[in-house]
Amino acid sequence: MAAVIVRFQVTDPERWKRMYDTTARERAAVGINAGLIFQDADYSDRLIVVYQVEDIKRAKAYLTLDRQASREFEVGVSEMEIWLGVEL
Repeated sequence: MAAVIVRFQVTDPERWKRMYDTTARERAAVGINAGLIFQDADYSDRLIVVYQVEDIKRAKAYLTLDRQASREFEVGVSEMEIWLGVEL
């Protein structure tokens, strides 16, 4: 199993979540599944999303697409860090 963890800093978590919800089919089409979203208990503008992915290279390609980066910028993402991992 592989996982992708993405850390976001956003200006408006609800706006970001609406965009996230609209891209569910796109993510599923490239094998990105089981997204769990966590909001920092002390800083509501910090989010972490944990994905279970079928193909880590494909997931990375999708998450780093210029189109995806533009969407993130449009909804107020000021920082984004992607971590890729595989099960031991």
